[in-house]
Amino acid sequence: MSTRRKIFFGIILLLSITSILLFWLSQKNKKTDNNQPETNQNTAKKELPIIHGEKPATAIDTFTIATQTGTVAVNNIYKLPDAKPLDLDGVNFKNTQYYYMAYYPKQQGFIIAMMDPNIQKAREIAESDFLDILGITKDQACQLNVSLTVPPTVNETASGGNYGLSFCPGETEFPN
Repeated sequence: MSTRRKIFFGIILLLSITSILLFWLSQKNKKTDNNQPETNQNTAKKELPIIHGEKPATAIDTFTIATQTGTVAVNNIYKLPDAKPLDLDGVNFKNTQYYYMAYYPKQQGFIIAMMDPNIQKAREIAESDFLDILGITKDQACQLNVSLTVPPTVNETASGGNYGLSFCPGETEFPN
C-alpha cells in the first residue's frame, strides 16, 4: 500500500475514533453539567443564536459555536474555497503538507491532524493558521473543542493521543 493511501486511511480511522469520542463526551457533559436535567440544557441551547448541530448556510460570514463558558463566533469555514464536505455535515477546511483541519458541527468539535514528521513545526504552523482562519484569539480557541492528533503513519511514537492546543491549559507536549 502506498504511503499516501496509508496516511489517508490513518486519517479516516483517526477521524472516526475522534468523532465517536467527541460524541460520547458531549453526551456525558450534557448529563453532568450543572446537575441539570438534559432536557433543560437542550431547551436553553436552542434559545441561543447558534448553529447547533447543523452545517451553517454558506451565505453567512460567521457562525457561533456553543462552549461550556459561552459562545465563540468563528469565520464560516464552509465558505472557504478549499472546503470539502465530509460525512456528518463535517468539513475539511484546510489541508496542507503540515496539517489537516476539519470541523464537525454535531459534535461542535475541530480535528487538527499533524501531517509532517516534524510534528512540533507542524503544530506551530497549524495553531497559527487555526487562529487566523477562524478569526479568533488564543483565549477563544481554548474554549473550543479541539482535538490535535498525530496519525501513526506520520509519527508512530506520538500517535494515539489528543495533545490539545499548545497555548491552552491541559495541553500535552509531544514525546521526544
